[in-house]
Amino acid sequence: VRSADVSFVDEKIRIDCVLSASSSSFLNPEYIVKLLRERVGILSSENLLSESYTVMRLETYTEDMKIFR
Repeated sequence: VRSADVSFVDEKIRIDCVLSASSSSFLNPEYIVKLLRERVGILSSENLLSESYTVMRLETYTEDMKIFR
């Protein structure tokens, strides 16, 4: 995780992260969701309709943090 920012927007938790996507240090965003379930209890409701999440890639960067085009 290169950076992370957590905010509460429109009654939702928003987590903006810059994650590595290199073949040697790739971090699947689903692992962050799994960690939140196990350690914090977020997204752990038995009623799957009461909680949901979305993972969205906004940009891709090169190793030196320049936008990849």
